[in-house]
Amino acid sequence: MSHLDRMVPRMDELLARLAAVQHGVFSRTQARDLGFSAAQIRYRLETGRWVEITPRVYRIAGSPGTERSLLMATVLS
Repeated sequence: MSHLDRMVPRMDELLARLAAVQHGVFSRTQARDLGFSAAQIRYRLETGRWVEITPRVYRIAGSPGTERSLLMATVLS
């Protein structure tokens, strides 16, 4: 397993932890800061792993869309 193969699951794990404390949502900037490329972000959106709330804010698929998550999405936007 290459260094890159090990890095992607770690990035997903870090993002999931971040989203968990932000009511399931996160910004594109936060994903980029963790190392996700534009192609990796697009892939996760296309495959349904992430749900686009706004062009710059996403939710982890399966995380409930609650009033708090919508409020957090607004703050992140």
